[in-house]
Amino acid sequence: MVNQAEEDDTTIPEDTSSQDATTAVSSATPEPETFITLSAWGGNHFGELGNGTTTDSSTPVQVSDLAGVRNAAGGNKHSLALKDEGTVWAWGWNHLGKLGIGTDIDSSTPVQVTDSNDASGYLSGVQAIAAGSFHSLALKDDGTVWAWGGNFAGQLGNGTYTDSSTPVQVGNLNGVKAIGAGLSHSLAVQ
Repeated sequence: MVNQAEEDDTTIPEDTSSQDATTAVSSATPEPETFITLSAWGGNHFGELGNGTTTDSSTPVQVSDLAGVRNAAGGNKHSLALKDEGTVWAWGWNHLGKLGIGTDIDSSTPVQVTDSNDASGYLSGVQAIAAGSFHSLALKDDGTVWAWGGNFAGQLGNGTYTDSSTPVQVGNLNGVKAIGAGLSHSLAVQ
């Protein structure tokens, strides 16, 4: 019987890897990409395109007075933008206070989300946003989640069913890494 290895000239390289080998990982967090402008298109009955009008547009239009945007989210006739410096801006239909500005007045241009707990008077230190149908969410750099708007199903997560036109902290959550929002529910990855 002929040994297969003797018949084959193929050399199999020796495995020099070690299970104890470590992979170098950078400790520096990459900076998020910032966009100069934000554009929107489609229905605009409540100003959700953010261009100062309530006229629908079948082509992209620039959102007014908004630069340095890191991320955007669209909800039910309202929009959110997360700016580079960690502030949140909202516009469109403000039903149940989902713009987070302390009123229920609609806005066809971006307005900054307020926060009476912050010395600046505005929500800050935000790293992610999500827009539900009747509420909005923000994930802060400290891993806490803040919510505002309609709360008829408890989607604000603050132990009540009371709507809030300003951000309230979601209870029982720390160290959150990502958030999401649906019709009348919210999600957090810890």
